[in-house]
Amino acid sequence: MTANIRALETKMVKTYWEKKQKAAVEAEKERARTFNAQWLVMSYEEKAKINGGRMISESFPSSEKKSKPIIFRFKTYHTEVAGLALEADLAYKSSRKSETYDSIAIITRSTSDINKSKEWLAVKKSFQKAQAERLRNLAGNGKEWDVTGKYRICCPTIESSWNVDTSSFTLEIFAVKNQLCAKFDFDIIAGVFRFEKQPEKGIKEKSASSKPQTGNMSRKRMYESDSDEDGYGGMEERYGDSDYDKERDDEEVQDGYEDEFQLGAISQPSEKYRNWTFRWRGEESGDGEISWEPIQAGTDSQSYKFKFCEPRGTKIEGTIGGGFLGDECTLTGEKISAGTGGKINPSFEWFKRSKWARENTGGRRGRW
Repeated sequence: MTANIRALETKMVKTYWEKKQKAAVEAEKERARTFNAQWLVMSYEEKAKINGGRMISESFPSSEKKSKPIIFRFKTYHTEVAGLALEADLAYKSSRKSETYDSIAIITRSTSDINKSKEWLAVKKSFQKAQAERLRNLAGNGKEWDVTGKYRICCPTIESSWNVDTSSFTLEIFAVKNQLCAKFDFDIIAGVFRFEKQPEKGIKEKSASSKPQTGNMSRKRMYESDSDEDGYGGMEERYGDSDYDKERDDEEVQDGYEDEFQLGAISQPSEKYRNWTFRWRGEESGDGEISWEPIQAGTDSQSYKFKFCEPRGTKIEGTIGGGFLGDECTLTGEKISAGTGGKINPSFEWFKRSKWARENTGGRRGRW
């Protein structure tokens, strides 16, 4: 009797798992059917992002000598598709060298097919016209350029060294209280830029309020002066009386080049003043796997170059280095949205990534 029950149980368990496995196979087939139906109506851009290899093999079967060119828009994933195209002995060309900005690409059987493609020439012309119009709209008008707003950034060194997606790299520039600063997020590292004043040869200050602040201004005064407008509150309120050290405070402000960040009469880039310098502080993003000290030490000890290019500062070129980035690497960027008038307290953002902050927060990330 017991043996019969055990045999029945074994049969029931076997039947159960057979049905479960069959159901799983059917579910997988259904998912494949659904995906294939969706694939048929996807654009080349969508296909390139999801499965570039399949897109290429289906569009250029080995059994055919002639095939219709593939033309699609791309962001960073085009680099993989370009490699797949070359592996398949196909010709590939994009409308822009940078891997950061939106652009278009074509894949054909041969390079001569690219030059013969009227569709490619028409799409390329239309795309470039739209891109130029977008930049003109962002450029604005006036004697000084309005460079505030968000920029998409490309840094090949960071991309290749840490294998990150540059489409997420952003830099947002703010103009506040006679200062020009920026928040940046480059995936593995984030922080703040502060632009330094131009050499004002023979140029008078606009008013007494434009004069650079002295390096002896205490951190307490610095943040109390901005507290009401920017909502950060006084120093004692935020850190407590026991955290405030006058001697260390003045040393920190002097080391922070605060007077160099007061821009004076030249407060925005223009055709005459395209070239600027900046200092930066920042912290490692993510899980702290790159550096033992998330808030990077000593990055503000050197100035880095920053150039605003035509049309009217909507394109940028520069360098950055220090911290775990090491030697200087090149940055390029293009404006993607105008300034929104958002507020930022540059002195406070600077302090959050200071020597004092590293020592008193255990080197934790600057985004408190």
